[in-house]
Amino acid sequence: MFCKYCGNEIADNSKFCTNCGNEIHPIRKMSNDNDVQQQKVVDNNEKKIEDVVIVNARHKSVAKVVLPVILVIIICGVFIATKVISTKNNNNAVNNADNKDYFVAEDKDNALKNDDQKDDEAKSDSSKILEDMDRGYTNETTVDDVENNEKSVSQDPDFITYWPITEEVFNEEKQIYEYKDIGVDKSRIASLYYKDAEINGISAHYGMTISFDGESQKIRYIDYYLTDDEFQKFEERYGTPDRQDEETKIMHWGSATFPQIAAQYCDDFSTEWVLSEMGKSGKGYVVSVLFN
Repeated sequence: MFCKYCGNEIADNSKFCTNCGNEIHPIRKMSNDNDVQQQKVVDNNEKKIEDVVIVNARHKSVAKVVLPVILVIIICGVFIATKVISTKNNNNAVNNADNKDYFVAEDKDNALKNDDQKDDEAKSDSSKILEDMDRGYTNETTVDDVENNEKSVSQDPDFITYWPITEEVFNEEKQIYEYKDIGVDKSRIASLYYKDAEINGISAHYGMTISFDGESQKIRYIDYYLTDDEFQKFEERYGTPDRQDEETKIMHWGSATFPQIAAQYCDDFSTEWVLSEMGKSGKGYVVSVLFN
């Protein structure tokens, strides 16, 4: 039977409950209907208590089985979630590394492109500096080309110099062979001088000389003769020189390859061959376009 107080299962002849300690009253013999009715109530109560105890026992059994299962499921879920997050983080790390490598590579490419762009711009600036100064000539331009071209923008040259005819003479005093001018060869032009000349809108007060090679009769260089004020305008237009020779004080603009621009101060233009032939004097800067 079961204890009516706590529901604990006890022996049928027990006087006290081994769980709660309450006294167990024995069932009396029913003498009348009231006693029978009361005994039914007691029996029903005991039955209900027994049912509750059985249900509780079942719940406890189920709980013993279900709770470990739920715990295992939770642990598995946490493990799987951790693996997923770890995998995702690893993938993100790889992607970030790939992206970093990509952007580093892209930065390098951009840097190279920027360097190439700067080189192109420098070449472009060098070309712009030469514009108008080289007058469209190259190292293949001949005397005839220059004469025909200059006639289209002005008149005939204002002065022409020819290559000299020389002969080798032995100098007794110096005990060396020297070359002495004995005339000029009018079939070979040395230079063409034009008194009206400009460098990209800047006047050359002392004019311009275009010089040629004696054998090939192809252009070698163009000299513009500028006053100090004109040269200052030239520097404002073309900027400071890219380099300057410490010994000769010759200044250079643009590319080191030909054609190139050079300038040098001259305190007496009468030392310049063509100007000395014309008897011109003065001081300023000789700005040259060198073709070879």
